[in-house]
Amino acid sequence: MVKGFDGHIADAYRAVMVDTAYPVIFLRACEAPIDAKLGRYQRALKQAGIDHETIYWDRSGQTWKDGSNPVFRLRSLEDSATVVLLKLLCFNLFALMRLLLGLREFRIIHAIDLDSAVCAMLASKLTGRRFVFDIYDSFSESRGLSGKPKQFVDWLEALVIRQADMVIIADNCRLRQHPPIEASKLLVIENIPETEIQFLPLSAREKDANRALKVGYLGTLESKHRGLENLCASAAKLGFVELYIAGAGALEPDIRNWTASCPRIKFLGPQSHQDGLKIMQQCDIIAGLYYHSQPNHAYAAPNKYFEHLLLGRPLLTSKGTPPGDKVDAYNSGWAIDDCAIGILEALTKAYCDPQLCQQMGANARRLWEEKFATYFERVYATEYVGRLGKLIEKPNARSSHDENSANKMASR
Repeated sequence: MVKGFDGHIADAYRAVMVDTAYPVIFLRACEAPIDAKLGRYQRALKQAGIDHETIYWDRSGQTWKDGSNPVFRLRSLEDSATVVLLKLLCFNLFALMRLLLGLREFRIIHAIDLDSAVCAMLASKLTGRRFVFDIYDSFSESRGLSGKPKQFVDWLEALVIRQADMVIIADNCRLRQHPPIEASKLLVIENIPETEIQFLPLSAREKDANRALKVGYLGTLESKHRGLENLCASAAKLGFVELYIAGAGALEPDIRNWTASCPRIKFLGPQSHQDGLKIMQQCDIIAGLYYHSQPNHAYAAPNKYFEHLLLGRPLLTSKGTPPGDKVDAYNSGWAIDDCAIGILEALTKAYCDPQLCQQMGANARRLWEEKFATYFERVYATEYVGRLGKLIEKPNARSSHDENSANKMASR
């Protein structure tokens, strides 16, 4: 018997009618499993005994083995801007349907970036639930918008900021990118990793003069503005360099071509943050370039800066950016110009002077131990979870079903 159209509609309705209660719902319009900061939020909630779920878009088509979270599976890596926009609309409709029909007991929506925050704002208005807007990057500046499109997106982002119950940014310098944010609802959470990975000091290359200089990159494979094409070209040219790349993104086909043409360039595909850090730990240098062709990089507050501190590995980054200024100040890496020559010169120096490379790694690790080793417990597990508990306790955002969850959070 062929099922009628109304039968398919009924099946779709039942697919989102889930009765499970999740006090916190995360929204992410890209691959959540490789989002390191999102993973830290989830770990903090789990540590506090707070249930959560994540609704996300699998843009890479990797078909994540994720049976616990609703995943919107629609590949979008090489599409035109118009097609991406249409698929983004479909993801937001999927997420909104899930929120309104399926997860009737959620208390807080934590949306990451504007591409999921508008949906969260609408769901918040329709349900009376609290809404957290987490701004990883300014949407218009990170995408190089200008003219009328930029004006509209900036207006929309300002609207969402005003409507949000809490706004999270990655660095105080980001305040210059946005309209004034009420101090009472602002929370600054830097991209500082939290992991149980065992620290391994950078080995002395002089004990094995023939060993290659290993360079690692872990992150999004953006097609522009990140210097990845220059990094691959430099690794191919320098016979003493091995380059390890882990991640997913629009540049993946080009990375695979480089891998095929140069056996010293290894592409490892998307990795969990924990597995990615283990790969970076086996390298001598971590690469994280932020070219000035992307205006948003003037406010860069990347994971990679803090990862190089955690792992005790020098960072190869861009001059005139926040991470570049910091590695210069603490002598924990190289800040170079936006060109292949800068990469070639820095990697040659690192190979010829292994003791300098080792000292930079030691400087990075010392800074980690002095300033950031307890950051997760102080900020994620205590301040972030505690602020969520206060949001739940506000009028019109609390039910008797959630009192226990609120008390757990507020006591953190």
